[in-house]
Amino acid sequence: MPGLLVITFFCLVAAALSFSSVSAYGLGNAFGVATGSVAVVAMSQCLILAARPRLLEPLFGGLDHMYRAHKWLGITALGLMLVHNQFDPDFEHWVQESGIGDFAKDLGEVALYGLITLILLSWIKRLPVIGWEIPYQLWWFTHRLTGAFFALVAVHQLLVDTPYSWNDPLAIYLNVFCALGFGSYLFVELLARRLRRRAYRVESLERHAGVAELALAPLGRPMRWHPGQFAFLNVPGFGLGEAHPFTITEPLQPTGRIRFAIKPLGDWTRRLPDRLSLGATVEVEGPYGRFDFRKGGLKQIWIAGGVGITPFLAWAQSLAVDEQRSIYLLYTVRRESDAIGLDVLREVAKMVPAFSFDLVTSGHEGRLTADGLVARAPFSPKDVDLFFCGPSDLRRAILRGLETRELAPKRAHFEYFEFR
Repeated sequence: MPGLLVITFFCLVAAALSFSSVSAYGLGNAFGVATGSVAVVAMSQCLILAARPRLLEPLFGGLDHMYRAHKWLGITALGLMLVHNQFDPDFEHWVQESGIGDFAKDLGEVALYGLITLILLSWIKRLPVIGWEIPYQLWWFTHRLTGAFFALVAVHQLLVDTPYSWNDPLAIYLNVFCALGFGSYLFVELLARRLRRRAYRVESLERHAGVAELALAPLGRPMRWHPGQFAFLNVPGFGLGEAHPFTITEPLQPTGRIRFAIKPLGDWTRRLPDRLSLGATVEVEGPYGRFDFRKGGLKQIWIAGGVGITPFLAWAQSLAVDEQRSIYLLYTVRRESDAIGLDVLREVAKMVPAFSFDLVTSGHEGRLTADGLVARAPFSPKDVDLFFCGPSDLRRAILRGLETRELAPKRAHFEYFEFR
């Protein structure tokens, strides 16, 4: 996708400028500078993407893909920093070393080990051998320190002794990316909450089997969204300071009301219903995401696993009575009592002839398979647009099964919801 090409291009430019500026001082030195320069640019872009700039979403195909690029940019930067540390450039024959340069080297070491720790915490959810899962709150807190260590990297590359001057194209290029990366970090920490989040009031909170349905009314200018998009929910003052993403379960309403279905999958979501009360103020940031059935063809199959039904509820309610697409939804839950929105789906199925759905209870009927999909669907999965939201292992199993039967869909659409 275009976004990956863009970030790769910026990294390659850093490498090219490094060899252009330093190759005269030995290929080993040029390689060492290149790995460090690409690491700086990769880390800078990592921080830029973490700021969730909406203008970049179309380039990546959605915020979920931006976050995956963010994750792999961080891992790439870590690998390059380790290589740079092993191939430390040596310019003592061309540059007189200074105390400032030695200080900059020490800062680079501190930044290296700090970023190694933070990136490993971001990459590894569960410690091997002992099996201890790193709490989300610890991950969230430490992840916010990344920009501070990146600032040390910026000072390191600015002050370290090099044979090229401050106005060399490489120096200018790196300084621009350091400013963009650190500026993005400061924006997230100091301004994003004030500029992006909207205040809402808890209008209703209903608890069902395993799911809490939350309806919010705007206290100011309401957010506007398309069915299938998601938003970040933040509850200040209740020990739930970190924002979490949830899909909006209904189309845009004239009142600006917004509704979420929240399943207790972690400590934050387990505590949320007990910490909220009617009339409480929460903050919403969004919308994000490009999961949109309107981009699909005339025949579509929607597959929802558990709480993955949320975008499909919003889609179903947005369908017109004379909908031209033929749409079949297969909704799988462990028990029928776990299902949410069944009344909504039944009402839509009555009003929209082109829409139909089935409910699969895995606890009674067994896990949904490709054979089960083929047996239930009113048309062949081949040459349709398949939209999926739910556990990734279920998605992979169904798609593999369809490929084995030579019934692979024309296109498969899904979002990555693991932002950690």
